[in-house]
Amino acid sequence: MRIMYTTNFFLESWLIKGTPSILILVLFIIVSGAGCISHPANYNMTTTPTTFPPPVINPYPYATIEEARSGYPDYIIPEYLPESYIFAGAYYFNGPDERIDTYFSPSGDIHRQPPPVQDVRLHLIQHQNPTPLCSGGITGESVIVEINGHEGMFIQGSRLSWYSGNYSFCLVGPFNLSEIEKIAESIPVPG
Repeated sequence: MRIMYTTNFFLESWLIKGTPSILILVLFIIVSGAGCISHPANYNMTTTPTTFPPPVINPYPYATIEEARSGYPDYIIPEYLPESYIFAGAYYFNGPDERIDTYFSPSGDIHRQPPPVQDVRLHLIQHQNPTPLCSGGITGESVIVEINGHEGMFIQGSRLSWYSGNYSFCLVGPFNLSEIEKIAESIPVPG
């Protein structure tokens, strides 16, 4: 009891002298400094808006067709490839545009040759979405084609895109329309 009396006496003496605001200020600083008072979750002490980093999209490489099939549901590859073209590798991309990209090349090398050597890779994108990932940003004359009963679009000199069996596909390579159509038509419908 004596301790309580001493504490009360001390507080009363401060209050009697007319300085309660200083005591309250000192106590507030001590309590907030100790973390007992926190700001609301959405309170931002800076003037810059809070931004979140974009989602992480990690490419997962597959060195063989078997690895790609074990890592991606309904993974398919063309049954027909131009002469000397072989599987070079695949990358699975997670995130909002989940997809698998497969590369074929005459040498089996997945990497693009440095300029001025022409890129000779065949690139297949398989994406479970009705909008092909290669449908935008390309200029050139386009031609409507039919791939296994589904409408597609060939953009002169580089790309063919179509939707089939809940997947969109995009083929990119240094081939003319008849050759790239032949490759596309050899891709079985997934599912």
